[in-house]
Amino acid sequence: MIAARRPIQRRLDARLLVIDERGAMTEAARSRLADFLQRGDLVVANDAATLPASLRGVHLASGAAIEARLAGRASLAPRDLEFAAVVFGAGDWRTRTEDRPLPPPFALGDRVALGPLNARIEGWLGHRRLVALAFEGDPDSVWAGIARHGRPVQYAYVDGPLALWDVWAPIAALPVAFEPPSAGFALDWSVLQTLRARGAEFATITLAAGISSTGDAALDARLPFDEPYRIPPTTVAAIARTRARGGRIIAVGTTVVRALEHSAGRAGDGVADQRLGAGTRLCVCDAILSGTHTPQESHYQLLRAFQDDGVLARAATTLENSGYLTHEFGDSVLVFARPRGADAGDFPRRRAFGPAYSRSMAHVFEPAASGRSRCRGCGRALARGEIRFGERLPNPYGEGEMTLWFHPLCAAYKRPEPMLEALAQAHGDQPDRAALERAAQASVANARLPRIDGAERAKGQANCRQCHEPIPRGDWRIRLVSYDEGQFSPLGFIHVSCAHLYFETTAIVEPLMHFSAALSDPEREALRATIERAMRSS
Repeated sequence: MIAARRPIQRRLDARLLVIDERGAMTEAARSRLADFLQRGDLVVANDAATLPASLRGVHLASGAAIEARLAGRASLAPRDLEFAAVVFGAGDWRTRTEDRPLPPPFALGDRVALGPLNARIEGWLGHRRLVALAFEGDPDSVWAGIARHGRPVQYAYVDGPLALWDVWAPIAALPVAFEPPSAGFALDWSVLQTLRARGAEFATITLAAGISSTGDAALDARLPFDEPYRIPPTTVAAIARTRARGGRIIAVGTTVVRALEHSAGRAGDGVADQRLGAGTRLCVCDAILSGTHTPQESHYQLLRAFQDDGVLARAATTLENSGYLTHEFGDSVLVFARPRGADAGDFPRRRAFGPAYSRSMAHVFEPAASGRSRCRGCGRALARGEIRFGERLPNPYGEGEMTLWFHPLCAAYKRPEPMLEALAQAHGDQPDRAALERAAQASVANARLPRIDGAERAKGQANCRQCHEPIPRGDWRIRLVSYDEGQFSPLGFIHVSCAHLYFETTAIVEPLMHFSAALSDPEREALRATIERAMRSS
């Protein structure tokens, strides 16, 4: 396909390839979108506005020029100033992303100057180019600095620098996206008016859309990164009305599919951390309006949840041969999900908690066979014959699947969504079911609780990730970890006294004590007393 080089959101000649439930294809002008919807359908779009997330600056220790592209956060809260960032060396968008140099070597705690802002390297997220970046200063100053200094993330195929209005859709609201949820470029107020005239409803969700390319093949294979989202009660009510009248849920973009499927159509905040693809059982969405994508892109992999590979291959051929434009300012596809149910040889639709997994990837409870494996959550051995929990997920390093083994309670604290999925599917009387459900539900409700990795006395110099003040040697500090693609990585520390602000809950005592089992009994008593004193004073 041909890259769309001009930043025009709604070109008069924009095209639409429609794939119906049985795989039949129709080519049309994108302005005819409403012609393919029915009375009673619901169109759901992502109303996230795009941040100027590309920040040029300097690594202060070396003086080397860098570009930091903000790529993720743990929540949508304005006070959350900790980001995952993809960092490049010198250069800008005019150089192809894959040709950009690596950043200079970073040390933990290194500071970078990004225009008027300063930030610290708080850790690495499984790759030298991907770091945890914490901004210094109060939220108002940080967001104002990003607004003044940042530019939209863009790539070399676009002619000329992008302005912020080039990447804000007409429905843009809360500025939390790192790249535009560009499927929404097809919508404007006249399109929405036509939809309503046809008897279709319109609703929105908010998801912090991440970046689409990092310039590194291994890192690109991990896309999409985790993305926080918010589902309004009004949208959930619209979904319920649509289901009641037999209508269809049309998701505008892959970000909407991720949010609705991860939440299973329930209201509230969450973090979409699942990978959707050929084995996914769709719980909510009946169709997707998307940009055009090549089979190498993660967006294309999500389309496999809607249609089989043969249909998508024919669609790719049509898009290529007919000269459709690709990337964020390109043309669109409208893909309806293939029929569901036993007659279609697929899984029936269901309402489920959290991400959906293929039947071949069901998580397991089983006795440890040898006693040689260790728990991914706490690092302690899984004794032979002890019941262990296995989270099965696609192997990010090759073909097939991989299994992560945990003590069940460790998994409930650190991997709550797979644990709840497994408990929902478990047959018989699962030991400690009530305790596992309670711990997992608490971790789902408080998105930062799974970061708890225990407590220790401070051994060296480190700043608190909440207040950014030093943690004195010998004081208790809470260890934090992040999870990505089967790996837990160090994420820094916080004061015990800052825990209620960082975790936004006082319900940290049990998981913190659980992951501090290596401490002696007197140390555990001292730690518990310190935590409880901090919680009482919060």
